[in-house]
Order: sequence, then C-alpha cells, then structure tokens
Amino acid sequence: MTDRNWSQNLLQVIPDSIYGKIVGVADPIAYPEAKRALYQNTGAVAVDMESHVVASVAAANGLPFIAIRIITDPAKRVLPKVALAAMRPNGTINFAAMLRSLMKHPDDLGLLIQTARDAFAALATLSRVCAMFEFGDRYIPKLPQSPSSIFGRRRATASLIKAKLGSSR
Repeated sequence: MTDRNWSQNLLQVIPDSIYGKIVGVADPIAYPEAKRALYQNTGAVAVDMESHVVASVAAANGLPFIAIRIITDPAKRVLPKVALAAMRPNGTINFAAMLRSLMKHPDDLGLLIQTARDAFAALATLSRVCAMFEFGDRYIPKLPQSPSSIFGRRRATASLIKAKLGSSR
C-alpha cells in the first residue's frame, strides 16, 4: 500500500498524473486482451515488474512508499515477440537476441519501432518528472539533471534505500 500523504502530494505536483492501483507481475503482459483481463480482475491502472518488490521491503521495514510509473507499453498495443526476446531478467536489452529474433520475425519490425517510440516518450516523461524532486526530509532523492543514464538513477535510489535501511552492502 502506498503512503496516502505522499500520493496526494504527488497528484498535486505532477501534472496529468493518474492515481490508481498497480499490479505486480513476474513477466511482461504482452497482449491487449491479457492487459484488459488483468484490469477487469484487479482494477489496476498499470502493471509493472518492480514496484511490488520495493513495496514489500518498505512495508517490512515500516517505511512509507509510493510508486511513480511511466507507462512504456500502452494497454492497446501488443509487445512484439522481438522485444520480449530481447528483455533480460534485469530489465536491460540484449541487442544480439533482438537481432536474432528480428531475423526470425521480420514482420515485427513495425511493432518494434512503435515500441521504441513509446519507450523513448516514456523516458522523456520520466526525466521531466524526476527533475521535479529534490532530496528532502521525506527520502525523495534529487535525481541527476543530466540524462546520463537511467541505471545511474537506479543506483542512486538503491543506495538511498540501503542507507535508510542501514544496510552495509
């Protein structure tokens, strides 16, 4: 469960944001029909593969929690086989696997290009949202202004969580 105060404050700070349930899954939901069924069964407005893990850690340690998700694959779109084949378990892209899959499924090229456009638009939105926050007494990190790398931002956030939890790793 997310922190109610943080959620309400974020709704006021982030323009055009939507508040709703996020359902955590282990694997990508690739087809619009499956996304629709998940919405009908859970009422979730978004699906992700990470937030529920962080939420569990926060709850176990009595920490407030929020999730800000930027949607990369709209509910109405299919995730192409090529994109799924390229996804590593840690969320990075295996370009060699993507090329091999594209050779087997050349008809997926159009869907892959649309998926890439969606992802770049989502990253641009994420950069704008991240630029709104500064480190404060509520453990919201100020993220780098330069678009150096999403991975650098993840490390900064992970370091902050480890520091708050007293981890020595």
